[in-house]
Amino acid sequence: MIERFSVSPVLVDYWGTLTDRNTNRPDRRAYAISYGLPAVLTAVAVWRGWKLPELSVLLGGTSLLVGALIGLFFHLSSVRLQVENDPRLRSLRRVPTLVDNTAITVLYAAGVAIFVSVVIVVAAALPRTAPSWSTLTTTVASIYLCTHLVVTMLTVLRLAWGVYVEVYNVPTPSTTGRR
Repeated sequence: MIERFSVSPVLVDYWGTLTDRNTNRPDRRAYAISYGLPAVLTAVAVWRGWKLPELSVLLGGTSLLVGALIGLFFHLSSVRLQVENDPRLRSLRRVPTLVDNTAITVLYAAGVAIFVSVVIVVAAALPRTAPSWSTLTTTVASIYLCTHLVVTMLTVLRLAWGVYVEVYNVPTPSTTGRR
């Protein structure tokens, strides 16, 4: 019964995308950027005394993002089917992997956005007389998760660009030697 609600396959597959393609080992730099950078930015935000903005606006935005990300995941699923059925695309060896990595990263981002929404609901439900540690905890969790979500979405952009470059053989500064 509990397996029905488990998101561990999504987590394991997402962490699998954070590997070095050459050594097939975890990419420490990717983990540091994905998890360490949000921690540093959260520490700076707390040190600077940042507070959560209007919670209803933040909750509305993350809820819309969840819907858009789940829709994007299903679109990527149909793109994957097209890649499988098109012999021109199947011959491009990196395209299926890039599409798969993009899809799992999008699904992971949707999970993070759901978690952000839950934290925001808890923060909004706290009474004004709540202890300061509870407000600080929800603020820290919200800032960390929102920052992690932004980093994850930047990863989605990079992966989507990689698919585009591979499929359409677009010359980029990294392939032409220009910087």
